[in-house]
Amino acid sequence: METSLRTSWVGVAATAAMAALVSLGPARPAAAQSWPVEPLVLRVSDAWVTPGGEAAIVLRTYASRPVRRGRLNVRATPPAAANPGAGVVPPIVSWNGGILFDVAGSRVADLLPGPDGQSVDLDFLTNPDFVFNRHDGVVAVLYATVSPAAVPGTDYDLLGDDALSELFDPEDDPVDFTLRAGRLRIRSAAAPYDFGTGDVEVHPGSAAEIEISTGERFAIGSGQLVLHYDPTLLLPGRLPTAVADGRHGLVNVAVDASVPGTITIGLDSPDGSWNSEVPGDLLVVHLPTDPGVPMGTNSNLSFDPSSMLAAPGGAPLPVFLESGLLQFRSKPQIFRDNFEIGDAGWWSEVAP
Repeated sequence: METSLRTSWVGVAATAAMAALVSLGPARPAAAQSWPVEPLVLRVSDAWVTPGGEAAIVLRTYASRPVRRGRLNVRATPPAAANPGAGVVPPIVSWNGGILFDVAGSRVADLLPGPDGQSVDLDFLTNPDFVFNRHDGVVAVLYATVSPAAVPGTDYDLLGDDALSELFDPEDDPVDFTLRAGRLRIRSAAAPYDFGTGDVEVHPGSAAEIEISTGERFAIGSGQLVLHYDPTLLLPGRLPTAVADGRHGLVNVAVDASVPGTITIGLDSPDGSWNSEVPGDLLVVHLPTDPGVPMGTNSNLSFDPSSMLAAPGGAPLPVFLESGLLQFRSKPQIFRDNFEIGDAGWWSEVAP
């Protein structure tokens, strides 16, 4: 089906080009693309877990580039700066399973642990008919039990190995990609869950994409998040909005942006599935900005103390709400990290 679709578009393009040649005569040679096409970036997201708990390690993209089959290798290891004699225990006890996601559904993936148990291949090389990453976002999640001897406060590196990984598109052509490392972070069982937003970079006049995230799976049944921002930064005549990605579970989102400088997000997960299996960027707040905001402006994004989350059944969840900054830059971090972003294709910085 997709091969035929590609052929049809090629035919249409060729017909249009021929018509242009007939009507306009000899055409000037097209200018060659003078900037490189960046590889697809897969980010191994930071994952939080308590000693002896099961971590959910999410892999996500920032570009819509379809993938039919492949293999992804991830390894947990002490950070490069760790003292070899410090007694840091190997973190992974077992790899328990994996899920691959498409915008239309999910399927169980094969996991092949490495000889030392600290690495794993997420293997879908024989996948016949399921296309992943047609929309950017969560591609896969890996589940791993962490050693009960892991010390709270320890951060391990989660490294993707490009050389041991491979991806192929629906036409079975290789996909140029790279894996960006994350961290496996050990949390004390007495500490609250980490939840919130970090610093967000945006060009004046563009919409800021404020991701509200967590690196740990815990079921959320309901809640209310109240986020404050500087109303003078908002594009006149526009209001912020918020959306949730269904790959993180079922949740109903009610947004009230009627109070200037405040967006109130009501949350209700009827089946308690939201964040129960797949953590990550649970909500994205779209905030259109005024093109007149001076470059270099930094503005606070802060959660109101009335914000709260509850487990299914209504019990309050112990959550640390992390606030951030809205930073106006000429070249947002998304490009400096070689990320691409889009939900119906990919786009990159306009070449000079």
